[in-house]
Amino acid sequence: GVFTRLGHLPVYFKRETDNDSFSVDKDRQAKVTHTVREHLAGGGVLAFCPEGGINRKDPTNLITFRRGTFQMILELGVPIFGLTMYGNHVFWPPDAKMGGLPASVVADVFAVEEWNSQIENAQVDAAGLCEMCERRMQRSLDLCVARAKQVGNTASGSAGRASSSKAN
Repeated sequence: GVFTRLGHLPVYFKRETDNDSFSVDKDRQAKVTHTVREHLAGGGVLAFCPEGGINRKDPTNLITFRRGTFQMILELGVPIFGLTMYGNHVFWPPDAKMGGLPASVVADVFAVEEWNSQIENAQVDAAGLCEMCERRMQRSLDLCVARAKQVGNTASGSAGRASSSKAN
């Protein structure tokens, strides 16, 4: 798939007794983390999903971000940009084993300016950076939801429409 061609690296999870709960298997993940750190330190780019999953109950709200990668971002002082999409829940419903339904997906590309403007003199820890990014991404998702409502794509979706912006 797309991620494999882009250089996908695995995330090794441990399932908890509750199917909605999971944690990263830090022993298995150590080699991947080292590879990511070297890649970023060398000027590479990383795309990751900070939620670690999809909000299957309410696609208009993010689920709490996982903090692991934010410590590395803080240590390396790399800028953060995001991509938020709304409509995926129509394309691939939470209860479906496979997606592919007609849907409009509204997208927003953004910079986390609050972080990017302070990289040199960061006054935040990894938890604060994670929360900062989560707030910014939720604002972006809210914008996508509002745009979807404007074009009539709420719960059912319609084929053939995608949009993007540079919202702050």
